[in-house]
This record gives sequence, structure tokens and C-alpha cells, in this order.
Amino acid sequence: MAQQHINLGTQSDGKDGDTNRVAWQKTEANFNELYGGALNVATFKNRIVNGSFDIWQRGTSFSSTGYCADRFLVQQTGTTINATRQAFAIGQSAVPDNPAYFMRCAVSSVAGAGNACYLAQRIESVASLAGKRVTVSFYAKADAARKIALEATQYFGSGGPASINAIGVTSFNVTGDWQRFSATFDVPALVNTAMGPYGDDFLQIALWMDAGGNYSGRTNTLGQQSGTFDFAQVQLEIGGAATSFDVRPKAIEQQLCNRYCYAFNAAIGTGIGVGTQHNATSTFVPLPLPTAMRASPSMRNLGSPIRWVGAASNTSDPALGVINQGLVCLIFTVSGGAQWSSGYAASSGGPLYLLTEAEL
Repeated sequence: MAQQHINLGTQSDGKDGDTNRVAWQKTEANFNELYGGALNVATFKNRIVNGSFDIWQRGTSFSSTGYCADRFLVQQTGTTINATRQAFAIGQSAVPDNPAYFMRCAVSSVAGAGNACYLAQRIESVASLAGKRVTVSFYAKADAARKIALEATQYFGSGGPASINAIGVTSFNVTGDWQRFSATFDVPALVNTAMGPYGDDFLQIALWMDAGGNYSGRTNTLGQQSGTFDFAQVQLEIGGAATSFDVRPKAIEQQLCNRYCYAFNAAIGTGIGVGTQHNATSTFVPLPLPTAMRASPSMRNLGSPIRWVGAASNTSDPALGVINQGLVCLIFTVSGGAQWSSGYAASSGGPLYLLTEAEL
């Protein structure tokens, strides 16, 4: 809507201008449009990290329970799910803002009351949205007419009370075309709620695609089904309505992801850090992280073997020493060499891909 201007007229008594009612109608319309626009341009309104599925540090194809696209978790019991990164066609207009990728979940249902699968994200700190009205929105399509169910869960941390499931359960009818879906619900407040002592509490948002009878109450009796489900632009925001998707700069989204997962990667033989031989059997290579991780990270080697390159020799991957949440250290067991001699860590036989993780 174009801005509406009040006709003040030419006479001082206003007899040839807008009436009082018309003037206030224009004012109200202008303010309504301003308010609506302000909601849509607010930054960092999306509590989902990597909701555009741009960041995939662990790879682009997954067939077992665990994290896939950064911050997204696939959970499967009995039923199997293959989660993959898919590219949007350049110039498509069904999903706005020219996104690059979407998530595809190919589900093969296995009959059983306890069998199920879903795609989820765990938002750090169960207290962050407790007692608030929130709206979840996302784009979805499927290989045929199918149903999915949304559910929120409050998890109070290891050693805390039992989780609260079946919050905001909503069913959606998905077709072969991209559509935007949304659900608004109230997150329960924390009233005299004990918390686990380890800082691993969260609010989980799950999109169920298959659910045996044991999960009927959490999925509006979704039932079991096989099929292919596609998801894009997942958003969780405070408020009673879905607003436009929060498109953040990719550099910012990468840093948000790095709090939970960071990959060191390099070509074969390229060093990722310089270190020192501490004694006759150990060398240390400190590796600064780009941002402080959520907790002390664990390490997985998804690439070729990592070796110490220096006067000493070694034949096994290093252990991970955590100095703090922003600095880790590779600890190699070596033989030969001399104390305080220098060297570096590099891959042997192929590219290096070392993953540090501090997920929920």
C-alpha cells in the first residue's frame, strides 16, 4: 500500500480538507502497514539455526540417527530415513528469497507400534522461550498427498525431571507442491521446575513423518507411511503469527552453527596446526576454534588418518585435549625425535576432515 496523506485543505478552519474520520482512517492504515512491516524486517527473530539448510559440515547424505545438516537431527526407530541435501532450481519462485538448498527425507516405514521417524532441531536453553507464545513456520512438499505432524518438547537436562512432550501438536496435509505451513502455540512456563546440572536442556521442534501407535498422542495419530518429504526455510519466532523468513548473512549463520559443530578440513599433506614435542612420547598441536563452543567438544575424524609431521614418528590418530571451549589440542603418541622440537598435524593418504562437536 502506498503511504496515504491527509488532505489538510486550504482554509484554516479545515472545511475543504478531509473529515476527522477520514484523516484517522488514513493514519490507522499507515500505522498498520508500518507495524506489519516492522515485524517482517526484525533481525534475529528466527530461533532455528540454519533454517535455510545452507550449512552441511558433516556431509550431504545420512542414513542413520544423528545430526545431518548443521543443527538438524534425524531420529529413527525401526523405520528408516535417508536425509540428503537437495539444490533448488535457479530462478524458482515457489519458495521465496532464492534459497540454495532444501532438506529431503526419504522414509521407508516399518510396521510397529514403537517405530517412528522425525526431523528436529533442539534450541539451546529450555528457559529461553518458556512461557511465551511462539509460531513455527516452514515450507514443505512430498512425493504424493501425505501428512506430517509438528510437536514441541521441553527437555530439562540430564539429571532433571521428565520431559514434557506433545506441546503444540499440529497436523498438516502436504502435497506435491511447495506450501508454507505454520502453527502457533504457547510454550509452558517454568513453574518450580528443577533443572539438570549439566547445561544440556533444550526446547525441541520436531517434524514427524512416520509414527507407530505408541506416538499417537504426540502426533495427532499421524500413523505410519513411507514417502519422500522435502523441507525448506524452517522458522521459530516469538509471536502469534508467521512473518517472512529471516534471511541472515551466511557468515553469521556459519558462526551460529560453529557453536555446536566445527570442521577442520584441508587438502592431503596440508598442515592444520603447528605443535611441539612435549616429551619422548607426546606431541601437542593447539587448534583455536572460530567461536566458543556450547560445551567441551568431542572429536570425530571423517577424513583420512591424521599424523604428526616432524622429527618424531607416529602411527595412530591423535586424542583430543580440551583446553577451553574455544581451544582444543591434538595429542599425538610418538616415538623418536627430541623434546621441544617442532612439527605439525596433517592428513595422510587423503584430505583431512576433523569434526569437533558440542551438540545437545
